[in-house]
Amino acid sequence: MLEVIVCSGLLLAFYQFLLARKVPYRAARHFLLASALLSVLIPLLRLPILPAETVYLQIPVGAEPTGAIAPAEEVAAPVAAAAAFPWQGVLAALYGAVALLLLAVLVRNLVRIRRLRQASRLTPLRDYTLAEHPRVQSPFSFWRTIFLRQEERPDAGQRAMIVAHEAAHIRHRHSRDKVALGVLKALCWFNPFFWMMERMLSEVQEYEADEDVLRAGYSVDNYRH
Repeated sequence: MLEVIVCSGLLLAFYQFLLARKVPYRAARHFLLASALLSVLIPLLRLPILPAETVYLQIPVGAEPTGAIAPAEEVAAPVAAAAAFPWQGVLAALYGAVALLLLAVLVRNLVRIRRLRQASRLTPLRDYTLAEHPRVQSPFSFWRTIFLRQEERPDAGQRAMIVAHEAAHIRHRHSRDKVALGVLKALCWFNPFFWMMERMLSEVQEYEADEDVLRAGYSVDNYRH
């Protein structure tokens, strides 16, 4: 666990100081995903660099200390009692419980999205499907579906820009990135850098989608509004 934290911290520092806002958003997104994966894989590798050598030292034995020596049973009893508590088992159970809880939350969110899609009014298009439902508070996309709030009189201009933004998320497969990093974060929940990577990845994805919308020719002022 410590090696995972160290590896991810070094890779995230490298990204923050040398790559953030300096490379294309696509490259930044790929680096963040690769950093999370490498942080887990590198500690699993065992690469022998130098052979180990055992050195035996002759330690002189001094005079025995004066005073009474406690019997071996009295000395060993507290040590045995302290070692009897299964700390490793408790920590392993805690790790597994938190990991399963986070994975369950991830699965629950995926199920909620699927149910929302099933209850929505669907409009299949060539590259994606529009799903409209009154419960959609803020537009979002997942896999090849764009979720919009069902309105009686939607603003055509704003709707076109919103759809272009969410279509960019679909085109770049941002949902796949989020699910992959979400699984790694659940398995390595003890690592604070994975939580930071998730926030940075979401930020990069939004910038990448915004860039595509502006390249399509939409007004910068209208889109900012």
